Amino acid sequence: MPDGDAMLLIWLNLLVMAGKTNDSGLVYLTQGVPYTDEMLSVALGRPIMTVRCALETFTMLRMVERLPEGLFISNWEKHQNIDGMDRARVQSKIRMRNYRERKRLEAGQKEDCCVTVTQPVTQRYADVTHQNKKEDIENKKE
Repeated sequence: MPDGDAMLLIWLNLLVMAGKTNDSGLVYLTQGVPYTDEMLSVALGRPIMTVRCALETFTMLRMVERLPEGLFISNWEKHQNIDGMDRARVQSKIRMRNYRERKRLEAGQKEDCCVTVTQPVTQRYADVTHQNKKEDIENKKE
């Protein structure tokens, strides 16, 4: 095919983009904003006609489907280690939970506490709070 090497690079770039998106084989700029042919041309640094030809070829060969959400890589599981990705996601959750627990313990907080005081109360806020407490006490006396 003409521009066969460029088409191969476009295919590999689409696989990489789908991996970065990490949404079961979908390729889009942001959620709800799919790539247009022009956007892909700029992102991949290829002429628009080459990108269109590659996308038409990939669609014809059922390698890619055009969906309203974006491009969908057919047989995505074939191109990725889904079990490995799931395992990495679970390990990342565990690491983050352990990190947060460690930070809580370092700060000397109880396990159930979710609030962290990062700065002292400002004098202005303390004055307002003190004034509100005075008014509450006076209202109770009446």
